[in-house]
Amino acid sequence: MTLRASEVVESAAVLAPLLEGARLQEVRVPGPGCVVLSLRRPGETVHLLLDAGTPSASFHTIERPPPNPRVALALQGLLRKELRGRLTALGVEGSGRALTLRFGEGDAARTVRWVGGRHGRIELLSMDRSGDGLGSDRGAPPGPSRGFGEAELRAHFEALRAGTELEDARRDLRRHLASRAKAARRLLAKRRVEAERGAHAAKLRAEGDLLQGAFHLLKRGLASIEVPDWHRGGEPVVVALDPALAPAEQVERLYRAARRATRAGEAAALRIPEAEARIDALTRALARLPEARSVDDVHDIRDGLPRELRPRVARAAAKSVESRARPWRTYVTGKGIRILAGRGARENDELTLRHANGNDVWLHVRGRPGAHVVVRGPGPSPSPELLRLAAQVAMAHSGVPDGEAADVAWTRAKYVQKKKGMAPGRVLVTQERVLHLRGPPAPPPHRSALDGLERSAS
Repeated sequence: MTLRASEVVESAAVLAPLLEGARLQEVRVPGPGCVVLSLRRPGETVHLLLDAGTPSASFHTIERPPPNPRVALALQGLLRKELRGRLTALGVEGSGRALTLRFGEGDAARTVRWVGGRHGRIELLSMDRSGDGLGSDRGAPPGPSRGFGEAELRAHFEALRAGTELEDARRDLRRHLASRAKAARRLLAKRRVEAERGAHAAKLRAEGDLLQGAFHLLKRGLASIEVPDWHRGGEPVVVALDPALAPAEQVERLYRAARRATRAGEAAALRIPEAEARIDALTRALARLPEARSVDDVHDIRDGLPRELRPRVARAAAKSVESRARPWRTYVTGKGIRILAGRGARENDELTLRHANGNDVWLHVRGRPGAHVVVRGPGPSPSPELLRLAAQVAMAHSGVPDGEAADVAWTRAKYVQKKKGMAPGRVLVTQERVLHLRGPPAPPPHRSALDGLERSAS
């Protein structure tokens, strides 16, 4: 599902006043055809997602940047090297299919172009074709949005992506069902043929009986023999022979073939209903597929199949970049202030060094391994109650035994650094202050406080 030209223009109109003049902070390339630009404007950082992957090409803001892959893509190094400074212009090219973002001024200016459609891509241009900003085919700058704000823009693209995910899930399951149904029909035809071989077993056994009665006429080298069938009034019957076999082997060959045909026919007859049931289940699933209105409905159809008919590796709908798991736990105070606690050593580094703003409050229990805790937007003078609450969160995620006191260091996130070669989760802290918390043996105060926060966790 690709964007129409009008949607590109409307989306650019929403983003232009939001982002123009913002300074580029970071570039991430979480996957092929996907770039996230972190732009700093007064008071906040905005993360812009440029997704040129088909068929869900789109561009809009996201709440948080996704993690980079373990092996960085080449485009990330190029963009980080070339892009500098502020976003000086954002617009749509005349075709209505391309969004352009210009960073810097003069000869140092660089332009990133997002191109949607079937052959979506992201390009880096050293200069514009006309040298006057966004090129001679830029057309008019985006007009004012018709009451279509940033939240509505994000919801609009989420709806588009959900439709695309539903189409993908339907297509994948339809292909699987059609393939399995075709295989089941072939299997049913094969079993019916094998069942018919069971009826042929009686003829083979009768020929063996005839050879047994005319054993004195058999000799090695004969390709066939004509013997009377006294069950049919002496009517002559021609029995095919193997010239390489002796008389006794000729008789045993027919009896052995009759036994095999009997066993195969009986087994095939018993398994014909199984093949018919497979075809019926697959056919009913195919008939239900057009009625699915969400990816969950498609998964319900898939899960309703017998286990042996389900896809070997169930293809879950691809998660959007902004829906991936966060590296931290989130708690919300009664006043709406968020307290973030890292999930592990590497997650602590990501929370502290990549996501925390400089004036956020950073906390950690002294002398113990545990979570880095960040208080988002605490203001110039955090209240003692907020600091104690965040310290209790840090104690709860640092294995402090019940009833034991602990020293919790806190400072602003801008005073937390990491030197090259330091182990994951290890940092250097300056200008720290210490909170000493001690509570009764049971229940520990940080546990009860955490329970209260968890009820409002996001």
